[in-house]
Amino acid sequence: MASQMGKVLVIGISGTTNSGKSTLTRNLLDKLPNAVSVCQDTYFLPPGDDRLAPLYIQELDHHNWEDYRALEMENMVADVFNLFNHSGMANKGDCIVIIEGYTIFGWQPLAKLCDLKYFLPIDRELCWQRRRFRNYNPPDKPGYFDKVVWPMHLKHLELIKDDPNIVYLEDSCLENRVSRILEDINKCLCSHQQ
Repeated sequence: MASQMGKVLVIGISGTTNSGKSTLTRNLLDKLPNAVSVCQDTYFLPPGDDRLAPLYIQELDHHNWEDYRALEMENMVADVFNLFNHSGMANKGDCIVIIEGYTIFGWQPLAKLCDLKYFLPIDRELCWQRRRFRNYNPPDKPGYFDKVVWPMHLKHLELIKDDPNIVYLEDSCLENRVSRILEDINKCLCSHQQ
């Protein structure tokens, strides 16, 4: 993206559901005054939307919210492009866009925009421990995690496993993750100035 649209740097932050993507993004935004973020969670279809009908799981009486069809992904891509076209960002050399979401690297129009890609992995047990205390609209139904969330996560990992540009941040320390990304951003910005 930086080479195509001036010197805007696009950072992708993905990971297992409940892995700390939003917390990491907020911390980066606090340290990067010229950064903005686009969060995949804001692109879910509203409950009751007719487009969710093919995603209904009868045995759970619930929809599959982990499927790309439950999201307005084309709108998300368009919004990222609009940041460049209408905000004047493309004329600034040190602007950063952080794209955050649990499946962004499997959606090629978004993955191609990222100059840097990071994935936050957590294991199944920790994922379940965190997810069961989160509030979703609509709320997860009993069995949804085992039958849908975790299998869809594994399917997503399979989609992105061959991307050599994804950095898996195995270190769970927030400060270390922030430091690593800031260091990579600085390297990228320096290389763009040369």
